[in-house]
Amino acid sequence: MPFFPRPENYPEVCNFLLLDTTNDTFNLPLATNMLTFTFAYLAYGMQENDVVKQNSFTYLFFLILLGLDTLWNYSNSCYNAIPLAVSGILGMAAGFIWGGILKSSKSTHLLYFSALGRNDVCSRPSKQTFKCEVYKNGKKIATKLSK
Repeated sequence: MPFFPRPENYPEVCNFLLLDTTNDTFNLPLATNMLTFTFAYLAYGMQENDVVKQNSFTYLFFLILLGLDTLWNYSNSCYNAIPLAVSGILGMAAGFIWGGILKSSKSTHLLYFSALGRNDVCSRPSKQTFKCEVYKNGKKIATKLSK
């Protein structure tokens, strides 16, 4: 008995991201799983290093991608809500677990958003004044100050 059987009117367009198109035993949307895994893995690193605000576009980007993926799956009758939700939950759990494994094994340098060192933060230089002197044939012909 299949865990997540394909719908009766399963269109061929839904097969392009399946690993095994002949087996109907465990049919979950791979794209949803990969997107939620990647999102959770990145979110874990951002939360651990308190850089969520600086990377809010990443959250927005993945939410839009997940929304579009869900819309595409519904509009093409590829999956209903249950396989999409299960695939999303499994991907999220795997992403957070993988982030936790990297942190607990002291391999935080492998997290995409690792902690920044003191020298890694950019700052605006203080205002400076530059003096430029232009010479032609050994004689100064112009002087310019710039701020």
